Amino acid sequence: MSLCSDENVAATFGEDQVAYANRHIPAFLRLPSVDDVNHDLKSQCRSSLTPPAGNEYPRYSCSVQLIKDGSILTAESLKDPNNKLKLSMHQPMLVTDIPQSIGIVLPEEEGFGVREVSEIIGPRTPVRVIDVGMQQELEGWNLGDLVDYFEDEDRLRWVSRQQQGRRTADATSHRRQRRAAIQAAQKQQAGAVLNQISLEFSQTPLRSKVQSPHFVRALDWIENTWPTEYKTAGFPPSVQFYCLTSAAGSFTDFHVDFGGTSVWYNVLTGQKQFCLIPPTHANLQAYKEWLCLKTQSETFLPDMLPEPSEAFRITLQAKQTLIIPSGWIHAVYTTQDSLVFGGNFLHGLDVEKQLEVFMIEKQIRVLDDYRFPFFIELHFCIVCDWFRRIRSKAKPLAWREWHAIPALCEPISQWYVMSQNLCKTSFPGAPTVSRFVEDLLRETQFENFEQIVMTLRNAYEQGYDKHVACADVETNSSESAADAPSCFSREDQTSLSIANPPKLPPSKYRIKLSTKSSRSLATVVHSTNQREGLTSFPHEVNDEEWLPSPAKKSSGSSGIPPKRNTAKLRSPESAPVPIPGPKPKRAKKSSGISARERLLKKVM
Repeated sequence: MSLCSDENVAATFGEDQVAYANRHIPAFLRLPSVDDVNHDLKSQCRSSLTPPAGNEYPRYSCSVQLIKDGSILTAESLKDPNNKLKLSMHQPMLVTDIPQSIGIVLPEEEGFGVREVSEIIGPRTPVRVIDVGMQQELEGWNLGDLVDYFEDEDRLRWVSRQQQGRRTADATSHRRQRRAAIQAAQKQQAGAVLNQISLEFSQTPLRSKVQSPHFVRALDWIENTWPTEYKTAGFPPSVQFYCLTSAAGSFTDFHVDFGGTSVWYNVLTGQKQFCLIPPTHANLQAYKEWLCLKTQSETFLPDMLPEPSEAFRITLQAKQTLIIPSGWIHAVYTTQDSLVFGGNFLHGLDVEKQLEVFMIEKQIRVLDDYRFPFFIELHFCIVCDWFRRIRSKAKPLAWREWHAIPALCEPISQWYVMSQNLCKTSFPGAPTVSRFVEDLLRETQFENFEQIVMTLRNAYEQGYDKHVACADVETNSSESAADAPSCFSREDQTSLSIANPPKLPPSKYRIKLSTKSSRSLATVVHSTNQREGLTSFPHEVNDEEWLPSPAKKSSGSSGIPPKRNTAKLRSPESAPVPIPGPKPKRAKKSSGISARERLLKKVM
């Protein structure tokens, strides 16, 4: 694959023509860069780092954690809030060490490029190609077409001369160009650039040549909690491995990765520049407003920020790795033809931000094709996993995971209530909320899911120190289980029994069980206290079955509610519907004639 730079592209254009494929690139390049002001974590340490309590945590800053020694980047250091290296999953991390230092495995073949990717995965594999100038997706492209585009030696000369008609095939190509690639190339105006950033290959042969960083594997919810039976059955959340092929001059406009996922990038060949914006509440609000603009393609997002100086640039060279945390708004400019490997992952160190991004996607009605697959089902996997770890006392939760329990219990309660009202899935064997809950209830012998949620809340109220102490006793003590201390006192254990379920503490989402029905019906009671940045959670799993709460209707929210389907679902705020009993017999009208007289009349 020939290496083309944006400088060559600019030289190809005339001086009277725009040198960039997208109008926002000049403004992008004028943003301040932090490449020369980063600090080395290994040389600057401090003895302790205590995270602030309450809403003060996390504190975002316009900086990047520079890591020159990849061996210090471990899951244990990220989980420890008092780590001496100040590592955090809330700030971007740039690893300048070799990829192998953090556990990344990449193809070792020399000159590995787009053609090799096509040969491994298959040239007929469909790909989504984006016209950078219009920021629109082109239809009908596959990997073979992408090889023809990148390996065309006349690509830049053809743009300069604005050649008409059919392009000549590349001399090194062993196949004829498909009509879709030829027609798309002919329709491109001078200076148009193509970008491909959505090739997920976890279920292809290329997966055997690529491995994610070891700390990602240790934190990734899919890697550690998603059942193997669903992976083998063809229902994996396919977001863990992406191959990005970007031509020089490509520009990806500002976005947040779906579901609030964190993402790792490693540049195999080429070079990229990233603009990063901290995910503060004010910045995310400006991002939502920008997404709803009719003139979005003409508006540069940093100009709408309350503090435009918070947007900054960073350059990612070949063999370097960048980790972008949850919720960070970013845009990407490709200065050279690039081949990048990366992946998305959810984890327990920033649950609040992940849920906040999910709510933004719901409010602006992001299409299902551009969302995290099985997002809700994966969170029920996490609830089941955390519940088992708390009860078994064998593997304690991390400090940030423990403090995310209240934020996780709120949407989980509503999602479960709404899942009971949804029709069954049409795909046999597909993962559903009901199946995860039924397995956990069968294991714990609890009567309903509400008791599991209340148990988690009750355990959280007892404090993290007690949770860790109980786990240490369980793993290190040789005493019998009857003599060993328990995470719950005798009174707590009594309150957590099936006969006497614990009372649910005051919360924005309170579940009430109905005694009028044979099955557990629930209602959600809203309080007026709203949490900043996370006003409400959806009542349903599907967007088309959104039922806004009365409080939200009266609040005059600017968000556009999704379509309401009242034919299939009833509102969760409505009163439980009692099961109808036997129809009472209708009393007969009295005619003044006794039963004896009526009988004699029939006989005669």
